Amino acid sequence: MANFLFILVATIVTIYLFLFVSGTFIRRKYRDRAVLTGGGSSGHIYPAIAIGKWLQPEINDFIFIGAKGRIEEKVVPKENIPLKLIRAYPYSTSLTEFPKFLFFLMLGILKCLFILYEFQPKFIIGTGGFVSAPVVFAGYGLKKLGLINSKIILQEQNVSPGKLNLLAGKIADKIFVTFPQSLYYFGNKGYLIGYPVRKNVKTVNVESPQLNDLIKGRKLIFAFGGSQGAKSINRAVVDSLYYLLPYKDKIYIILSCGLGYSHYNGLQDVKERIDSKYKRGEIEEIEKFFTYKDYYYNVGEILSKSSFVVGRSGAGTIFELSEIGLPSILIPKIGLSGEHQVMNAIAMKKAGGAKIVFEKPLNGEMGVEGKELAEAIIELSSNEELLKKMGENAKKVIPHFDTEKLVREIILEGKEIKGIEETAKIEFAPLLSPEKILSKFSKCREEKKEFQVDEDQKNYYESLTMNLLRSKDWKKRNQGVKLLAFFKIEGAKEKLIKFVNNREKVNRFKRFLGGDFEEVGFIRRNSLLSLKSYDISEKELLDLFLISSDDPYYEVRSSCLTLIKEKCSTIKERGHFLLITKKLATDKEVEVKEDALSLIGEIGGEEEVDFLLSFKDNYFWQLRNSALKSLLRMAERGIIKDKEKVSKRIDEFILTSTAYKPIFEIKENFWKLKKSLKGM
Repeated sequence: MANFLFILVATIVTIYLFLFVSGTFIRRKYRDRAVLTGGGSSGHIYPAIAIGKWLQPEINDFIFIGAKGRIEEKVVPKENIPLKLIRAYPYSTSLTEFPKFLFFLMLGILKCLFILYEFQPKFIIGTGGFVSAPVVFAGYGLKKLGLINSKIILQEQNVSPGKLNLLAGKIADKIFVTFPQSLYYFGNKGYLIGYPVRKNVKTVNVESPQLNDLIKGRKLIFAFGGSQGAKSINRAVVDSLYYLLPYKDKIYIILSCGLGYSHYNGLQDVKERIDSKYKRGEIEEIEKFFTYKDYYYNVGEILSKSSFVVGRSGAGTIFELSEIGLPSILIPKIGLSGEHQVMNAIAMKKAGGAKIVFEKPLNGEMGVEGKELAEAIIELSSNEELLKKMGENAKKVIPHFDTEKLVREIILEGKEIKGIEETAKIEFAPLLSPEKILSKFSKCREEKKEFQVDEDQKNYYESLTMNLLRSKDWKKRNQGVKLLAFFKIEGAKEKLIKFVNNREKVNRFKRFLGGDFEEVGFIRRNSLLSLKSYDISEKELLDLFLISSDDPYYEVRSSCLTLIKEKCSTIKERGHFLLITKKLATDKEVEVKEDALSLIGEIGGEEEVDFLLSFKDNYFWQLRNSALKSLLRMAERGIIKDKEKVSKRIDEFILTSTAYKPIFEIKENFWKLKKSLKGM
């Protein structure tokens, strides 16, 4: 065994020394190489290419590592940069998706180990997208082993980085950021450089007689959802046209529907929606101030003539708007990594360059009401002074440094140029996760303080909550249900009631694992607790009580009793409620019995006094204690008429308790009741 271990160790040492020496020779032969990585969207690819081009001629040997089947396969070869492809998968916490992510991450790291060792880059430059993670992690591992000598440099385009970039930031040497707020996440490693994009793709003002003739002096509004399109923006624009008809002589709207993706064709969807929502005469009027195509390749020309835009809030869009000083109505997509679109939009609004319209559930999907969008369009288009001010403010959101010069000086010359001298300190509050929101809310409630959030954060949290309610993951739906207790969103009450009433049975396998209904017990329970924050009619309360009293999950039965107790002051006809409550007072679960007895104290009449007294010698001290507390509450309510009789009968209560405390609660409640009955 000892000989085997010696041979194994000797083999490993020999292989390592061979790789170490071989790698050193490769580095000496090819000193000036760099690996670029980033993908999934043009917003990640073009910044990487820009940084690479800026490092020339000092660095002239590049490879680009991208993901198979993504847009980099088309873009990178056109730049004459060799492309290496790996398998990669988006990060997800889902139980079904996370194993795929982990598998492809390990597979990607393994392949990158070979690519990076063979290439021996001086710099590894990652600009985000899930493909960057295996490259950066592999590079860090090889660097620690001394098998490559590379500087790892990340570039974060968005205000709020995703989880993988946050993790990769811990092992990177330097992180370039676009927004000053991003320095919050990266500390001393962060370098504020602006948005890295090559000059030949920047938007410039152009003269276009053809476009001028089309808009005829009206304010041009350009709406788009990226190259692939955004269903919620397309539909919101179409729906807004009805409300914008009276303004057809003042505005002209161009909508870029998107080139489409596997499950959505924007151009077809827009056409069908117009045909279904509007009559022939209305369509003829709409065509006088509205046009659309799948994609406009003269985007720079259109933007140069636009008064403002309606769009998403990716880093590339924010940069373009800031570069040319263009006001905007931003509709951020919720649920992306780090909620970066939301944070980008908030940064633009705080600078005074944009209005934000958050999506909310519409017919089972997240979207924006046409009327709400139309109101925002009318507000901007009718206020020239506001547009001018917003345009000036939009330029401030991204620092306009000489990004190329900064990149060269920091990477090639090793200068410590932070670039923040020209930027005033900006107040920054990162968005909280659902877990942290709930924790902060609970703490504020305990301390009897108000949970302070600004308008934009509140609107985002409300939109996030409604989005969580739509999730297929019951844990996320459960978070949404809990958040409704604090946000009290209009129209959400019906959703909570629906969760409680859902009696769709699970399949046999789930029943075998202990499941009952598709809407799990935790959600039914928490829905009832969240309903305490809403106004509920007596009929709605009774319907909830009827269905919950037979719920197989005891916490649902208990929570409904808690809800009824909270709302009991609004109940006029208490007979049905008392019948159900007495039934639950004989439930098999002690917790349910306790809550039922407690409710009787709030809604019971004199005829319920004997029922409570019958618990005098119950086996469970908690139930005897609960009965005494309810009798005390009934005495306070003036329900007990024959106080002397009741005072004698409570002497029959067994006051022993298994809960050892300095003061026995059951005895304390007994003496409180005695004093109350004697009028003391």
